[in-house]
Amino acid sequence: MGRGFSPAVIVLWLAGAIVVWNVVFDAHIVGGARDYVDRQQVFVEGRGPRVDIDQAMGTARREGLRAASLWAGAELAAGATLAAAVSVRRRRRAPDQTPDASR
Repeated sequence: MGRGFSPAVIVLWLAGAIVVWNVVFDAHIVGGARDYVDRQQVFVEGRGPRVDIDQAMGTARREGLRAASLWAGAELAAGATLAAAVSVRRRRRAPDQTPDASR
C-alpha cells in the first residue's frame, strides 16, 4: 500500500477545495449584488446618494477573493495534514513490510 492517500482521494480533495472556493466567492458576490440593488433602490426613491456599481461590487469581489482563498486554503491545509498523519501512521504500523516482488 502507498505511503499516503490514493491519487483519486487527492483529486477529490482538490476538487472539494475548488468547490469551497467557488461557493464562498459566489456568496460574497451575491451579497454584494443584493447590497447594490438595495442601495440603488434607496437612491431611486430619493433617500440616499447615487451608487456606483464598480465601487459596490469591487468591495464584494475583494472580500470574496480573500474569504474564498482562506477557506479553500484551510481545506487544503487540513487535507495535507491528514495525508501526512496517515503517512506517518502507516510507516509506524508496518516499518519493515515491503512489497514482495515474488508474489
